[in-house]
Amino acid sequence: MGNICFSATKNCYASLWSYGEICVGCNCCGRSGKGLKMWKARLGFHKEKLKRQIDFNDWVPEYKELQQRVRKSNITYHKAKIKHCEERIKHFENIRTESRQLV
Repeated sequence: MGNICFSATKNCYASLWSYGEICVGCNCCGRSGKGLKMWKARLGFHKEKLKRQIDFNDWVPEYKELQQRVRKSNITYHKAKIKHCEERIKHFENIRTESRQLV
Protein backbone atom coordinates (compact mmCIF):
# COMPACT_ATOMS: atom_id res chain seq x y z
CA MET A 1 0.00 0.00 0.00
CA GLY A 2 1.41 3.38 -0.97
CA ASN A 3 1.22 6.76 0.70
CA ILE A 4 -0.69 9.69 -0.69
CA CYS A 5 1.03 13.03 -0.19
CA PHE A 6 -0.75 16.35 -0.38
CA SER A 7 1.08 19.51 -1.23
CA ALA A 8 1.21 22.20 1.42
CA THR A 9 -1.52 24.82 1.18
CA LYS A 10 -0.84 28.42 0.23
CA ASN A 11 -1.42 29.48 3.84
CA CYS A 12 0.60 26.63 5.38
CA TYR A 13 1.19 27.30 9.05
CA ALA A 14 3.78 24.57 9.41
CA SER A 15 6.04 25.56 6.53
CA LEU A 16 9.10 24.83 8.69
CA TRP A 17 7.94 21.23 9.02
CA SER A 18 6.61 20.85 5.49
CA TYR A 19 9.32 22.91 3.78
CA GLY A 20 6.41 24.48 1.93
CA GLU A 21 6.07 21.34 -0.16
CA ILE A 22 4.36 18.40 1.56
CA CYS A 23 1.41 18.66 3.94
CA VAL A 24 2.32 17.25 7.36
CA GLY A 25 -1.34 16.99 8.37
CA CYS A 26 -1.20 19.39 11.32
CA ASN A 27 -4.53 21.02 10.31
CA CYS A 28 -3.37 24.51 11.28
CA CYS A 29 -4.60 25.69 7.88
CA GLY A 30 -7.98 24.02 8.37
CA ARG A 31 -7.55 21.53 5.53
CA SER A 32 -9.03 18.62 7.50
CA GLY A 33 -11.44 20.63 9.62
CA LYS A 34 -12.20 24.29 10.13
CA GLY A 35 -13.44 25.99 13.26
CA LEU A 36 -12.64 24.49 16.66
CA LYS A 37 -10.45 21.73 15.24
CA MET A 38 -8.28 24.21 13.34
CA TRP A 39 -7.91 26.59 16.29
CA LYS A 40 -6.90 23.76 18.60
CA ALA A 41 -4.24 22.70 16.08
CA ARG A 42 -2.94 26.27 15.90
CA LEU A 43 -2.88 26.51 19.69
CA GLY A 44 -0.75 23.37 19.87
CA PHE A 45 1.54 24.71 17.17
CA HIS A 46 2.17 28.01 18.99
CA LYS A 47 2.61 26.30 22.36
CA GLU A 48 5.28 24.06 20.86
CA LYS A 49 7.02 27.03 19.23
CA LEU A 50 6.88 28.99 22.52
CA LYS A 51 8.39 26.07 24.43
CA ARG A 52 11.21 25.80 21.90
CA GLN A 53 11.97 29.50 22.30
CA ILE A 54 11.91 29.34 26.09
CA ASP A 55 14.10 26.22 26.13
CA PHE A 56 16.58 27.59 23.57
CA ASN A 57 20.15 27.42 24.82
CA ASP A 58 22.32 27.13 21.71
CA TRP A 59 23.91 30.55 21.86
CA VAL A 60 26.62 31.62 19.44
CA PRO A 61 28.91 33.99 21.36
CA GLU A 62 29.29 36.46 18.48
CA TYR A 63 25.52 36.64 17.96
CA LYS A 64 24.18 36.08 21.47
CA GLU A 65 22.83 39.62 21.86
CA LEU A 66 20.98 39.41 18.54
CA GLN A 67 19.74 35.90 19.35
CA GLN A 68 18.40 37.11 22.70
CA ARG A 69 16.50 39.97 21.04
CA VAL A 70 15.02 37.65 18.42
CA ARG A 71 14.13 35.08 21.11
CA LYS A 72 12.39 37.73 23.20
CA SER A 73 10.44 38.93 20.16
CA ASN A 74 9.47 35.36 19.24
CA ILE A 75 8.27 34.66 22.79
CA THR A 76 6.10 37.79 22.73
CA TYR A 77 4.71 36.81 19.31
CA HIS A 78 3.82 33.24 20.29
CA LYS A 79 2.25 34.33 23.59
CA ALA A 80 -0.01 36.73 21.67
CA LYS A 81 -0.91 34.01 19.16
CA ILE A 82 -1.69 31.57 22.00
CA LYS A 83 -3.98 34.13 23.59
CA HIS A 84 -5.74 34.70 20.26
CA CYS A 85 -6.17 30.94 19.67
CA GLU A 86 -7.55 30.46 23.18
CA GLU A 87 -10.07 33.26 22.58
CA ARG A 88 -11.19 31.68 19.29
CA ILE A 89 -11.50 28.25 20.92
CA LYS A 90 -13.59 29.74 23.71
CA HIS A 91 -15.78 31.42 21.09
CA PHE A 92 -16.39 28.15 19.22
CA GLU A 93 -17.00 26.24 22.46
CA ASN A 94 -19.56 28.89 23.51
CA ILE A 95 -21.34 28.52 20.16
CA ARG A 96 -21.40 24.75 20.62
CA THR A 97 -22.78 25.10 24.18
CA GLU A 98 -25.46 27.58 23.08
CA SER A 99 -26.58 25.37 20.20
CA ARG A 100 -26.94 22.38 22.56
CA GLN A 101 -29.08 24.44 24.88
CA LEU A 102 -31.45 25.27 22.01
CA VAL A 103 -32.17 21.61 21.33
